Amino acid sequence: MLLKGVTALRTLDIDFPVKNLRLPKPPINLETLAIGEGFVVDNDVLLGTTKIRTSSRLEIEFLINQKGAGAEPTYRTSLGVTAQALRGLDLLLYETRTVDYLGVEVTIPIPEAYILHKIIINADRIKAAKREKDKDSIIAIFPYLDQNKYLMLLEKTTKKQRKAIDTFWSKEAAYQ
Repeated sequence: MLLKGVTALRTLDIDFPVKNLRLPKPPINLETLAIGEGFVVDNDVLLGTTKIRTSSRLEIEFLINQKGAGAEPTYRTSLGVTAQALRGLDLLLYETRTVDYLGVEVTIPIPEAYILHKIIINADRIKAAKREKDKDSIIAIFPYLDQNKYLMLLEKTTKKQRKAIDTFWSKEAAYQ
């Protein structure tokens, strides 16, 4: 249970965005590599997506930006995994920075892009508990963002995304 003003910023899953389903060339097989390193690899029965799990319950899922009519819910990638196709990943894919983590360069979304993405998808969360946890995280992190960068990214959002953002903040203001 979360207390007002206290948020859980830990997670047991990593959503790995795939920028291009045809890269790398030549293709690799992450499933085989993961199994060789002792990970558990399985496919989500409902979606058909690949999930890689550690013994400590960390779960890695793969996402790819949905384009066009959106007829395909998943795509097989050159990484040897099947990624779930979702709309609105542009901020996460292209507003990034590279950080060093244990000697490995990792590309992550900048905090302002991450928060905007969380705001945009918040209303679409099916589970109320997940929606509330995300809302608490957004509110906790927001004061620490670079506000100029946030406003610059806000200008890049679509009309539909901007409506979701405005709705989120108007609901939050009503709770205050």
